Amino acid sequence: MEGQSKSLSSSSTTDHHNSNVERDESDSNRQLQSQFPVAVLREQNSGVIEFFRASYMWLVALICLITAFGFVFWSRSEQGLKISIQFPKGHGLEAEDSVRFRGIDVGVVHEVKLSSDMDGVEVIVSLFPAAEPLARDGSRFWIVRPELDFGGISGIETAVGHKYIAVTPGNREAPFKNEFNGLPSSPPGAFENRGVEIILRGEKKYSIAPDSPVTYRGVMIGRVLSVDLEPEGRFVDIRAKIFEDFQNFLTTKSKFWPASGIDVEMSFTTGMKLNTESIETLLRGGVSVLTPENGGDQIQPGQQFPLAGQAEEEWFESAKQVRATDVKMRGAVPMQTRWVYDGIFDRSKDATFVATVIRSGSENSLLIPTDTLVVPPKTVDNSFQIGILDDQASFINPSESTPEGKLQTIQLESKILRSSQAFQRRDFRKMSQPERCLAVRSATSENEGSSLEFFHYPIQADEIDNENRLTHFNGDRSVWHGAPVLATSDGRLIGILMVSDQDARIEPIPDSVF
Repeated sequence: MEGQSKSLSSSSTTDHHNSNVERDESDSNRQLQSQFPVAVLREQNSGVIEFFRASYMWLVALICLITAFGFVFWSRSEQGLKISIQFPKGHGLEAEDSVRFRGIDVGVVHEVKLSSDMDGVEVIVSLFPAAEPLARDGSRFWIVRPELDFGGISGIETAVGHKYIAVTPGNREAPFKNEFNGLPSSPPGAFENRGVEIILRGEKKYSIAPDSPVTYRGVMIGRVLSVDLEPEGRFVDIRAKIFEDFQNFLTTKSKFWPASGIDVEMSFTTGMKLNTESIETLLRGGVSVLTPENGGDQIQPGQQFPLAGQAEEEWFESAKQVRATDVKMRGAVPMQTRWVYDGIFDRSKDATFVATVIRSGSENSLLIPTDTLVVPPKTVDNSFQIGILDDQASFINPSESTPEGKLQTIQLESKILRSSQAFQRRDFRKMSQPERCLAVRSATSENEGSSLEFFHYPIQADEIDNENRLTHFNGDRSVWHGAPVLATSDGRLIGILMVSDQDARIEPIPDSVF
């Protein structure tokens, strides 16, 4: 019994010891678990949405991909259209040299290499995106370099600097192309490629040569393209181009003769007198033309004219009675604003411009630029007046209300205004695209009571941009601001010339004016 009791006691002690050990181990495990993280296992979903939710690095990668594609597209669009031009010689042209049209860069030379047949030079050109319309059939390319001829020196700026390729565009309706044959030298009248070709047939060559000028009363209106014998050798055929802007001066009644460049007159009273049209005709010769009578038809491409040996005196007298255009210049009245400047010493000031006489209903009114009604700062109260120049009775004090729009109509009582031939609605149309036109201005006349006389400022179609601004204007604001602009094709009013310190533009006339 005693032994059994000891055995039980020993067993109980052992179990208690083991229980304590297990408890200590459990406490130790809890402490370890509190010190180290424990992974929680979850069942993973393999869906696409869960994949994108797992990380946002895919968004960074997508943005980088889109940016890369954008840079590639942008760089390709900046390169523009590549075309190939074949030249007989390279003349020192190099890669990165420019392609120019009207003095501005429109492309860049990408590569210069020998042609595949070793018979010339192939130039790969990249046209800027805005200049891609130059890649049309009929466009002409040539390498600009210093050239000396009877007309002077051209391309002198390339004697020290880089060479460049110049271009004149083909017809706007011509098809696109990317391969061209370049010209060996600059063409005659490089920027005067639009016009009509005619044939002049004469007894001999006289002193006429290719690139000789064709003049109308001494003003160049065309160029000689070639001088050759006609097929049977009985005459000399001179092929000439009359520039587009001057075609209306010629008809089938026009007379041509050689301008030898020098004319000698002898008399006992005045001695010997030499006459010459220009240095160019003196050195190179040329062709003169007049239209001495009305009733002729419009000239057509390939029209043939006889080349007289010399001009006849009656041609010049009868030509004074011939009208070459239907443009009837009218409706432009000289205007003036005047005011007193409020300073230490009051001083009278004035500014001039032009008004257009329009007729709406039964009364004539003046259409003027709105900015002419703005009272200058530091003006003495009620001193600002506006009226017709040199007509004291017409001056008025305009309304002090703020004018709206760019053009304004005012009413004046004046004999000049009543006698002027006003523009009516039938004389007005809109300009749908740039066209050749005239800004009209009245001229100062010494004869009191005489009808107004006019002179004009010619505006070529290629001088008007898409916003009706003039790319080249050398007139005076005080002379041309507010002048009516007439289309040379039909003489109708198409706008008002607005001149500022920054630029000049043709302002369309609102329909509400008439």
